[in-house]
Amino acid sequence: MTFDLSIIIVSFNARDDLARCLQSLHDAPPSRAHEIIVDDNASTDGSADESRRWTGLRVIGVGRDLWVVGGNDVNRRASRVSDV
Repeated sequence: MTFDLSIIIVSFNARDDLARCLQSLHDAPPSRAHEIIVDDNASTDGSADESRRWTGLRVIGVGRDLWVVGGNDVNRRASRVSDV
């Protein structure tokens, strides 16, 4: 499938915020073809498990906290959109 848009969410121990964000994307999805990538940076609060409850997204976990910049870099490479 070809996507016009990659929605990249970097998360570290933010399960409740992540759940609200994913619920919002589910309730009002973008009109363009899109993919959702969640990078869990070694959270200990169940953030990765919360992400895996949702369909239509990919969860990437590198096993350590890369902070936002490192997480975005990992997700940009994982994106299937040519122009990120």
